Amino acid sequence: MAFTRIVPEIGTQGKDVTLWGVLLVLSLLLFVGCTLSVRVRVGETVSVCLGKGVELEGGNFSLFFRDVLEDSRCPQGVECFWEGRVVALFDVQENATEIELVESKLPKILPFGSYCVVFLGVFPPRTSLTPPAKDEYRVVLRIEEYALGNP
Repeated sequence: MAFTRIVPEIGTQGKDVTLWGVLLVLSLLLFVGCTLSVRVRVGETVSVCLGKGVELEGGNFSLFFRDVLEDSRCPQGVECFWEGRVVALFDVQENATEIELVESKLPKILPFGSYCVVFLGVFPPRTSLTPPAKDEYRVVLRIEEYALGNP
């Protein structure tokens, strides 16, 4: 109520200033929240939330957890004829890569240049027919050096 009384007194210019101020604050919050990345060392296990990234110390390898495209895992306590999978979208060294993660086939090792990413788990577990909210997803992984077929 107070806002509607103040804005008419300020005039049209006040609305623009208020709107730009709100947009600026929201943009800054989104920018800070979406660009934060965790720095890790080779061999260190890390949990990466959706919308966050991982950078290897030294800056020569990065991975960003961009999206979950599919979660067809069988919910706990339900009998399914197919175990399902999670298909996640990552930016690896700034190249978009879809990665299929099947829980019974984890850990999954994928080479990327002179490094490999060892995917260890997807959380939270599926507990109902409705998948978790996107902001709840996290992937546990480790970055290793990759020596021609031997992670």
